[in-house]
Amino acid sequence: MKRICKQCGREFELTDSGMDFYRRKQLEYPKRCKSCRELNRIIGMMIMVCSIFRPAILTNTIIWICPEMKHLGVMRFIM
Repeated sequence: MKRICKQCGREFELTDSGMDFYRRKQLEYPKRCKSCRELNRIIGMMIMVCSIFRPAILTNTIIWICPEMKHLGVMRFIM
């Protein structure tokens, strides 16, 4: 099944085995592609590490800076 990612607008495919997984778990089919889901998970983890950091997302790069300067990073994604 082909879907359009609601975050990046790219088309992605949900395989038969993927659809079976979501049905068995009684979950809705994903609305975001795998890259965007992974990106959101990483941002969530960064928030847990430092609750006051400020992320900046530029195309396939995340830059995050903690005001306390304990956490600073740049991460690039291939999408």
